[in-house]
Amino acid sequence: MQTILDIEDTIRYHHSYLYNKLIEKNQIKQYQLFERKKELIKNTLYGVDIKNWAVEIAKMRLWLSMILDVESEYFTDEKSKQEPLLPSFSFKILA
Repeated sequence: MQTILDIEDTIRYHHSYLYNKLIEKNQIKQYQLFERKKELIKNTLYGVDIKNWAVEIAKMRLWLSMILDVESEYFTDEKSKQEPLLPSFSFKILA
């Protein structure tokens, strides 16, 4: 997940740097880090491992990574009340 985030940041930085006059800053979609991680987990990341404990550790590491970046304002937002804080890994990371 961190590698994908780093690549996105590099592309976004170079894109905005090289084409600053062609693209307005508000057109480049900027997410908070928590939301970006949540979207990556929901739409991009999948995993398989032979060992059950390795799968559980991978799930825990992803959740911890997200929780570290959640901001307190997220809990007062209406969107946060309608969807779960953390995504489900039930079919995304399997043993």
